[in-house]
Amino acid sequence: MVEADPNPSKGHLLAPTEAAHLITTHEPRQEPPDIYLNEHLMDLQFSPCCNMLALSQVTGHVRVYAYGESHMTQVLDLTQHAESVRSIAFSPHGNILYCASKDKSFSVVSNGRVEGQLEGAHAESINKIAHLEDEVLIATGDDDGAVKIWDLRMAA
Repeated sequence: MVEADPNPSKGHLLAPTEAAHLITTHEPRQEPPDIYLNEHLMDLQFSPCCNMLALSQVTGHVRVYAYGESHMTQVLDLTQHAESVRSIAFSPHGNILYCASKDKSFSVVSNGRVEGQLEGAHAESINKIAHLEDEVLIATGDDDGAVKIWDLRMAA
């Protein structure tokens, strides 16, 4: 047998009139301004450690923005790829950005500088790049379904 709670205001659901005193008014939260690009966006990734947003485009550009509640500032514009950058990924610490391109190459950007680019990494255009482990292992996948794992410590 279920008994009625003699004090319903301590239950899980409150009537609207009872709940009115729980509502507080706050200043509306501001959102960063929108970004408008002239060319198609291919991928976007948020940094895992700070207010940074990376965008890749069909033009081959990779743009990195710093943002806050009221601002959006482009801090980096990379053009190391000849064709569209289809996939980007941050390392877990956010200091490395991996970029994969239709031009069959991938690049590694560390602290705002292109540290390396492997041309001809795949026989076909690369569609996806992913961080795997310890900022040294990444995986790439291409249009033919080939998946490759790369140990960046082996780079010359």
